[in-house]
Amino acid sequence: MNTRPETLRADLSQLAELLHKYGHDGQSGVVYQIVATLETSTPDYKRLASIDMWGGSGAVWEVCLIPSAMRVEGRADRTNFRKSIIRLAATMDQMKIGTERSRFIAKTFQGWLDKGL
Repeated sequence: MNTRPETLRADLSQLAELLHKYGHDGQSGVVYQIVATLETSTPDYKRLASIDMWGGSGAVWEVCLIPSAMRVEGRADRTNFRKSIIRLAATMDQMKIGTERSRFIAKTFQGWLDKGL
């Protein structure tokens, strides 16, 4: 229970860095803004569970990090991105702020990882 804020911060920070690395500055900005609130007395958990993170086109979870011609580093980054999303969804569930959408996306990503996609 004590590690939840650290786990949340670590996963969100990794997501933001990967998004920034691949030029998804709008999405990385959303995540960086959420991370910044974690240090305050009113963390923005509402935005964490919002369409900015879990919605459709343009949401954080749905970006394609890498072009179709993937390098080894790109594949590793994509895997790390998906694992961070999965952990984030699990942490949100533990915090009682998870959504059907975050659980569905985490399950989908886990299925892809299990299949080596």
